[in-house]
Amino acid sequence: MKCNNKDCSASTGIDGELTFGWGEFFDGYWEHPCKICEENYLARQNDPNNFTLSYKNGWQCFVALSHLEKHFDLFSYLKNESITNVGNKGYMMFILRNKYEHSVEDTLIHKFGMRHVWRNI
Repeated sequence: MKCNNKDCSASTGIDGELTFGWGEFFDGYWEHPCKICEENYLARQNDPNNFTLSYKNGWQCFVALSHLEKHFDLFSYLKNESITNVGNKGYMMFILRNKYEHSVEDTLIHKFGMRHVWRNI
C-alpha cells in the first residue's frame, strides 16, 4: 500500500467503491480508514490514460469516457472484447468476454499506451 502500513488493505465498500484502511471491516467501513491510500487511489483513477481491471462475476475493465471520446479505435476494441458496457461517473465499464484478461491488458498497454493502475481480485 502507498502508506507503507503492513496492516493497510483495500476492500469494496457497500457502495461498490474501493475503501482503504486497517482493523475491523464492517458494512463497508474500516475501523481505521487510510486517507493516504484513498487519496493516492483517487489521484491515479482521475488520470484519463489509466485503466482498471477488476474481477467480480467476470473481468471488468474501466476506462475514462474522456479517453474513449478521443480514441474511437480504443472504444471499438473494448466493445468487441466485451459482452456489455455501461457508462457511469465519467467512466465506461466493459464486462469482458475473455476469461483471461492479460490479452486485453497487454493490448491496452502496448497498443494504446495506457497504464494499468489497480487490480482488485
